[in-house]
Amino acid sequence: MQLKSKAPRVALLGLGVALLILGSWISIPLPFTSIPFTFQVLFLFLISLLFPPGESFLLVLAYLLLGACGFPVFAGGEGSTSVLLGPKGGYLFGFLIAAPVISFLARAGKIYLRLLSGIVGLSLIYLLGCAWLGYALGISWSRAVALGVLPFIPFDLAKLLLAFLVYKPLSRALSTTFFLKGDKHASSL
Repeated sequence: MQLKSKAPRVALLGLGVALLILGSWISIPLPFTSIPFTFQVLFLFLISLLFPPGESFLLVLAYLLLGACGFPVFAGGEGSTSVLLGPKGGYLFGFLIAAPVISFLARAGKIYLRLLSGIVGLSLIYLLGCAWLGYALGISWSRAVALGVLPFIPFDLAKLLLAFLVYKPLSRALSTTFFLKGDKHASSL
């Protein structure tokens, strides 16, 4: 995003981090797994669509650093390095990889590539999250997939579709404010 001054840019980046935090606080524990249902993925998709790859990466990195420092930014109001190193850590680090990948692929401009970018990003999150979950809990790959991927696929795909429905009007609204004046990506919608 190309902003007129650094203050609005910092405010908008802060808003992106705040959305990730909000998405994690909307957390529903599930009885069969240590991975809760959250809205982080929805906001990760939106952030990745609205911000360029480098900024998307930095937003997620800032979020993870806040959590590592003990701020209660993770699901269920948790915050510590033990969350990052525990069963949920792979999904959180998956966000760090997925955000710039989604953002990069979505910049191609074609609607099907934007949708594909979300599926690729979600696959990266699942891959890293599932591998980490299996290692942290000492369970097989198939058990990790059953606990940490399969129950979430329909909901995450719904969040992906919601993000794409909200993205276009949100991008247009932001492009008419002082935040995104002259943003080539926002104006090309």
